[in-house]
Amino acid sequence: MLSIKDLKVQYGGIQALRGVSLEVDEGEIITLIGANGAGKSTLVNSVMGIVPKSSGSVTYKGTDITKKDTRQIVKSGIILAPEGRHIFPGFTVRDNLMMGGYFGKADANDRELETVFNLFPILKERINQMGGTLSGGEQQMLAVGRALMAKPKIMMLDEPSLGLAPLVIADIFKLFDRIREMGVTIILIEQNARMALKVADRGYVIESGRIVYEDTAQNLLRSDAVVKAYLG
Repeated sequence: MLSIKDLKVQYGGIQALRGVSLEVDEGEIITLIGANGAGKSTLVNSVMGIVPKSSGSVTYKGTDITKKDTRQIVKSGIILAPEGRHIFPGFTVRDNLMMGGYFGKADANDRELETVFNLFPILKERINQMGGTLSGGEQQMLAVGRALMAKPKIMMLDEPSLGLAPLVIADIFKLFDRIREMGVTIILIEQNARMALKVADRGYVIESGRIVYEDTAQNLLRSDAVVKAYLG
């Protein structure tokens, strides 16, 4: 479904990605794990066209999207829920969600809104509340819900557990299988490597802009090298 080949990204004299290649099949949950600064966020931002690529290619459903801009990529069905959530604090919950449906028609947006509320009932209760007054967990739910409003085929989630309490993290991670059942393929970037591998089908480990391990999630959980470096 998504194929990344020998992707390189450079910031000035710093090589952020050094020839990353990976494959994502339809219906999978893939996780990318690695230390801060390893290149995980750079990878998804480059796929989205937010960060310029130095070389390499990105193919989605057989179409080369390497040089497409972010607007075209979003309309094609790839969505990013960014690190730090980046909701609109001065907008209501409803208006935040409707921003995710920017390219959709009104009747389709109404249906997607109900889908989001079925996943996150608390957001329906908070529908007229300003986004900036929500708890951290509720803001993360809002960020995921906003991404779902665009009816993605691939949803990339960048550090969804960041700054959240363990019980809230567990609740959010439980929803990933339900989102997959809605026909959404998930790429999950997560520093909580153990939890990410428990919900994923396969994983890639990134170090210093390179993929150093790739395997099924279960095999990575059992790998001595991965356990020592990332799982403690």
